[in-house]
Amino acid sequence: MELVGSKYVAPGVPTRTVPVPANPYGVFGPERPVNSVVTDTVPDLVPVELRISGGGLAGEIANVGRVNGLNVLSVTGPLVEGGALAAGIRWTVAARDGGFTGSFTHPVTNRAQTFAGVVLQKTQRAGGFFRFVPATGSSVPAGVGALYVEVP
Repeated sequence: MELVGSKYVAPGVPTRTVPVPANPYGVFGPERPVNSVVTDTVPDLVPVELRISGGGLAGEIANVGRVNGLNVLSVTGPLVEGGALAAGIRWTVAARDGGFTGSFTHPVTNRAQTFAGVVLQKTQRAGGFFRFVPATGSSVPAGVGALYVEVP
């Protein structure tokens, strides 16, 4: 197992009056400027890959998506043709410290599955986990799953 850490630089928040703040980066850090063009108050989008695995899933869910300058994640499609989509994905980043929380609809339980993690700007990756608890009587065992959001 490899341990990785990095200094976190909180992004500035664009506004109509100051479209490019002093720190014009999203949560993925200085290597990924998102303010080359500002439309209204939302800067450009950073392309990302989302991967969810373990925790009662039959296989990995791998999607492509984007994170905007307000750190909102949107899934745009499967990473491979015919792959599963992360349904009901919600991702909230605390821009001040890079911690994140969220949920997705777990395909086994069809309920919201919560997760939490942190952004590592040095690797341009966010990693987190979730604890899967199946319904009583389910043949799927309980377990821990992983969630990664990374800049390709």
